Amino acid sequence: MNDWWKMMNKLAKAFFLFVGIYLAFQILSFTIAFILEHSLLFTILAGSTYLLVRYKNDLIRTLPVLRRYYSQTRSYTKSKLKQVEVRMEVLFRNIEEKQNNLMIYVREREQIAADLQEKNEEIKQLEQMLHDHRDSSIHTDILQQDLQEKLLEVQQLKASYHDMEAKISDATQKVVKLEQQRLKLLDERNLVTKQLDELTVTLKINEQRNHQMSAEIERLQEQQEKLEAVLAGSTSNDEVERIQNEIDMLRTQRESLEVKINELLHEKRNLERYRTELESTLKHTHEELEKRVQELETVRANETFVKSQLDQVHVLLGDKEKQLTSISERLRYTQEENQSKLEKAGHKIKSLTMKIDELIGLELRSREDAVALIQLAQENKELEEELMNARESSSMEKHILQKEYKPRFEKIYPHAEFHKEFFHDFIQLTTNDRINVEHEICLMHYRLAEVESKRRPNTVNSTVGNLLEMPFSSKGRIYYRHHQNRLYIYRVSKTEKDQKVVIRWLQNSLTA
Repeated sequence: MNDWWKMMNKLAKAFFLFVGIYLAFQILSFTIAFILEHSLLFTILAGSTYLLVRYKNDLIRTLPVLRRYYSQTRSYTKSKLKQVEVRMEVLFRNIEEKQNNLMIYVREREQIAADLQEKNEEIKQLEQMLHDHRDSSIHTDILQQDLQEKLLEVQQLKASYHDMEAKISDATQKVVKLEQQRLKLLDERNLVTKQLDELTVTLKINEQRNHQMSAEIERLQEQQEKLEAVLAGSTSNDEVERIQNEIDMLRTQRESLEVKINELLHEKRNLERYRTELESTLKHTHEELEKRVQELETVRANETFVKSQLDQVHVLLGDKEKQLTSISERLRYTQEENQSKLEKAGHKIKSLTMKIDELIGLELRSREDAVALIQLAQENKELEEELMNARESSSMEKHILQKEYKPRFEKIYPHAEFHKEFFHDFIQLTTNDRINVEHEICLMHYRLAEVESKRRPNTVNSTVGNLLEMPFSSKGRIYYRHHQNRLYIYRVSKTEKDQKVVIRWLQNSLTA
């Protein structure tokens, strides 16, 4: 039981791992959307820088257009981000649903394991009871009935356990799909990292352009100072006016460049802040991804452990089936031993009766002969009483068996109907044959498709329709039909001679 509790604790950890995977997916989705949005902004910035270098004089007219494009791009990116968040919410709900289903499967499997443990204890108790009541035929058959019930319960638990194994396998496949999604998101993260590197290069280029424009402003400042010096030494009005116009034009160009530099510096600070945030987010996302990889490896290790536990349970079930077979053989041996005792008693009574008849025909010549005759008669009477008691015990035993089997069969097999002649045939079988017959009935009732290949090809014509033959031994047959999702079982035959009698009865005497 400690091993099972450990397994349950590990499965609970797996549940929390799935929740963590969802959180990682949500964070990664937000990061990707954020990076895509700002990648567009960085692309626009690079284009703006290129225009600043190539078209200095048209910069004032170009900047308002770039701002409008920036606003439109940001709005479009926000809408895409909302769509990604909606898709991640749907993915979270699906993951949560699968996790809930997996926990239900685990709880059901734990209940099945507890039931198996309980049935194993009951089987051990039955084995002890069989050992204590070996000499009582009635107790032996009652124990045999209980053994049949436990055998059926073990088979049903085995079927349920296989179903749980299939469900766990399905849940494992879903974990693999989530791993594939994680790898896809990892590729997208690498792409964003590459775009971030390109953005860094673009910022460096922008910084170089700023230095060039600063140098241009200094050059214009020097020209302006030179012109002012020339203006101070000039005496001609025309020359003064020309120099003054040049100075004004240089001053205007310098002021325009200063405005552009200030705007570029502001944009540069914003972009550097965004880049810092992106780098921090990427670092956090990378750490989360590494953590999820370790958690997925833990889940895989837990799945391997669960599979090994399943294999151990299969081995345990095989051992229990061997034990049940051993108990059945012991029951069969006990019944055959009782039958042998009855036959020996009958032969002894016949022998004593013949001796008595011989003695009656002789002349009693001595007292010793008379006493011997009386003793033989008394012994004969005792043996007759013993045989009568044995026959009454056997008859009562069969009555008890028939009375016990009918309600039990009707309870265990709710979709089957049994003819009264079936129980008459069933109680005449040996213990081993009863086990084989009920095993086939259980499979026909719960897993008919699995035993269809064993069915005999020939059929028996009767008043209720064509009846099928299902073998339970080399010569034994079960006669039945399957109609409207119900199983109708009519007779059982053990030998070829019984087959002829039973088939004749089914053809001529069977009524619906």
